[in-house]
Amino acid sequence: MSQTYNNNPSVRAQSRILYDINKIKNEKSILGNSEGIYFNFNVENKIDTKYKQLIIGPKDSPYTGGFYLFQAMFPDDYPFYPMKMTSLTQGGGIRKHPNLYTNGKCCFSFLGTWAGPPWTACQNPVTVAISMVSVLTNNPIQNEPGWEKRVDKNTKLYELAVRYFNIRYAVLEIMLYKKATYGEFSKVFDKVFIKNYKHYLLEIEKFKHYNGKNIKIPIYNFQVIFDYDFCKKNIHEIYNTLTNNSTNNIHINTQLNTTVNKYKRKCPKEPATKFPANTVKEGIDKRSYIVREYSNKNKRWILNKNSNM
Repeated sequence: MSQTYNNNPSVRAQSRILYDINKIKNEKSILGNSEGIYFNFNVENKIDTKYKQLIIGPKDSPYTGGFYLFQAMFPDDYPFYPMKMTSLTQGGGIRKHPNLYTNGKCCFSFLGTWAGPPWTACQNPVTVAISMVSVLTNNPIQNEPGWEKRVDKNTKLYELAVRYFNIRYAVLEIMLYKKATYGEFSKVFDKVFIKNYKHYLLEIEKFKHYNGKNIKIPIYNFQVIFDYDFCKKNIHEIYNTLTNNSTNNIHINTQLNTTVNKYKRKCPKEPATKFPANTVKEGIDKRSYIVREYSNKNKRWILNKNSNM
């Protein structure tokens, strides 16, 4: 009997799905903080077998701080068959990983889409996500069968393309254009972006030399147009929007791998984005500040020079 994915789970499947989801809910903070794994299920009124999965690229890898989203679906006969999984984080025609195709296909033996150890009924969304995280490694081409020990100029160039993908598409594309689409993870995006801000700035220096160049990547035979300027500009702008700081207050020293924040907050503690334009409040320094809204809809606290506070 072949598996079906018709959003019509059997009674046994419904019971197991609810069991797995409740267990995930109880471990939500641990999964997020320790593993960088998040889920969004819809079972409030009726069990919807479709769900979304977010993996935060692991530390010390080309994927660090990236937002890797997946559309998943439990089979009708879960847990006797694996879930179906599609990679949603795409861009630039770049093959970001040997197991993750540009058409969304996810090739893993436990999903039944590649040779190797098969799915077993003791597996669940968490074990699947953790296994997927485990392949997001340095020199990612070594996850391709036959390339396990390969290290040369082509593998290094491929890794550089992956690092560019991570910043340009797995971070900026989401933050700039698709954040509302995946609104269920919006707070996670913001938190992770702020946490990894320094890393993003240091990472883009690795491909600054290729800025504006169209580089052919022999592995998988695709091309990348590196846009360092776009990345740097938008990393700064997003960070400043999220933290309500000015770019001028931050000095980046990429050679020392440090970020020195010379800014001491004086305006109100609450973000300006929470208030309508022209709202006046007292700042930390006891002076008066007013919310200024700019043409791009960004808001900032500025010193209210017309006040006698």
